Amino acid sequence: MKNFLISLLLVLPSGVNGEEYSCLDLIGTWITSNYEYSIAIQKQSETTYYKDGTFKSVFTFTGNNVTKSQVESGTWSCTGDFVTKNTHIVKGVTVDYTEVYENIVLNSSYRKYATSLMNCDVVKGDCKGKVYEATKK
Repeated sequence: MKNFLISLLLVLPSGVNGEEYSCLDLIGTWITSNYEYSIAIQKQSETTYYKDGTFKSVFTFTGNNVTKSQVESGTWSCTGDFVTKNTHIVKGVTVDYTEVYENIVLNSSYRKYATSLMNCDVVKGDCKGKVYEATKK
């Protein structure tokens, strides 16, 4: 039943401003790179969204002559307009937090999205209204 619901959510089209988004376009590996001004670090992420509703993200942080990486994994769901990521593992440690992003543009090769419904008090880095762009690998 769970797989059926995930599959159903993946094919439901939606979108803002009359645009139709297919959550199936999200499946695959996406590359995002941006500068986090509040912590003075360049951040690159490579996130793979799997059809079974799981994801894996590898983040690389570069700043002050130091490069660090971090792996996160969990589950995701999509309604077209919004993508919800439930992170369960960060650097091998069990966690439980949720991030919601609003799709501005989503197609098979490009995604533009913004943070939404986040508690920015617990986020280290840029948060409210942050707009990201990603390209499919």
